[in-house]
Amino acid sequence: MIRQLVAVEPLRLMVCVGLLLIAGLAEGVGIVALLPVLTIVTETGSPNGPATIVINFLEQMGVRPSLGVLLAILVTGILVKAFLLLLSQRIVGYAAADYAYELRDRLLKALSSASWSYFVRQKTGSLTNALITETAQSASAYNALNNFFAVLMQVFVFVMMALLSSWEVTLVGLGGGFLMVLILNRAVGRARAAGARQANNMQALTTQFADSL
Repeated sequence: MIRQLVAVEPLRLMVCVGLLLIAGLAEGVGIVALLPVLTIVTETGSPNGPATIVINFLEQMGVRPSLGVLLAILVTGILVKAFLLLLSQRIVGYAAADYAYELRDRLLKALSSASWSYFVRQKTGSLTNALITETAQSASAYNALNNFFAVLMQVFVFVMMALLSSWEVTLVGLGGGFLMVLILNRAVGRARAAGARQANNMQALTTQFADSL
């Protein structure tokens, strides 16, 4: 399923993934800028890890790492991330609409070229459900794929930041994450089965309703 969705608009999807990666990096820079801000506000110790990288970079650029500058970097990172996410969602929205249109067009062409004996054996509600509901669900799956890549890029950036701060704590956190995945695996399987039953029931309901009309 994922391979089919990727093959729909590979260029658009690559652009969206690139935008999401840049958005994740912008958010990461903003969060890293928050660390020395907390150090300045609380006046506890000296910054280390990623915060030191930001401060050294600012000093090399001839900018004094004051509270105002660090807050400006934080706000800029958040705004850049929001803009790139909005742009990515817009591109994916157009791609999903084109994908739904293409599916409906292919289905109509297939029905037009089908033999009359095959056409009359099909239920009207089933064809209506395939033309309207299932194509819309396929377009929603394309949006869900983009959201998956967005979360994946965010996780990647956060893990890199955590490794720069403390690789020991990061490994403990990753171990806890994998443990949660194992625990919730059965619940995810039940949710997938429930989703399949819901799709089948909705298909049967739509078919029966259209045929009754």
